[in-house]
Amino acid sequence: MGQLSVFADWFRLGWALPASRSHARAANASSQELARSLEIRCAHRYLAPDGQTSFSLETNFIAQPGVTILRGHSGAGKTTLLRCIAGLAAMESGTIAVGDRLLFDSVRKINLEPRHRKIAFVFQHLALFPHLSVRENVGYGLRKLSETDRNARVEAVMASFRIGRLGDRLPSEISGGEKQRVALARALVTEPAVLLLDEPMSSLDTRTKALIIDDLRAWNAAHRIPIVYVTHDADEVRALGERAITLEHGRIVSDDSLLDVDCEATAADTRRIENSCSCSCHSL
Repeated sequence: MGQLSVFADWFRLGWALPASRSHARAANASSQELARSLEIRCAHRYLAPDGQTSFSLETNFIAQPGVTILRGHSGAGKTTLLRCIAGLAAMESGTIAVGDRLLFDSVRKINLEPRHRKIAFVFQHLALFPHLSVRENVGYGLRKLSETDRNARVEAVMASFRIGRLGDRLPSEISGGEKQRVALARALVTEPAVLLLDEPMSSLDTRTKALIIDDLRAWNAAHRIPIVYVTHDADEVRALGERAITLEHGRIVSDDSLLDVDCEATAADTRRIENSCSCSCHSL
């Protein structure tokens, strides 16, 4: 299943606790997780020039701290949903909240500007500033902090994503995988409440993806925020996702645990093998 699947198996391992301590910690963890969870109730219609509805988005789910994968065919509404969460696309009705902090509420007329939502968004096109060094790119969103605080935070996140040695280089002087690490560091250095990722690793090879995913996992194990991750890559789903939501025509058609996704992928692999055997036999 490849290196990404190995990382997935590694991450699912854990240590057992005595029952009473385990229950107490679970209850405390549940309340903390709820306070950091992202709740989305989103409804919006997109109209064609003739006034007819060309696309409608209707979703309702809670993304807890950890990674929630968004899947679906092109045009299913994945990127539109991320843009609604970030405040970059309009919504007719619904609610978006992180814990008890409302970002959008159509009834209460609340609609925070993107810069006030504490949401980081990493696009497929990383859009690093070509004239700034890696260090300057990472610290760009911290200009209001003192130099001491800014430098400390930048160095810490650069160390987390193993790019400390690249600080003085320009984006044109580093590899694609290193650029991805810079983009993640730049997004997370601001200490966001939510991280949105829109197919950020689609151009990277499997080994590079696996190493970056490992570091992202380690960062989020320490910080525990909701990460909503759009991808079409089955290996990324298995390695990163604790949960996979599938969109179709703007609506949720499945909401699966990682185990369900593994089973689905295994069944798909089996069908491919059977089809391959059938074709080979037919050609003989």
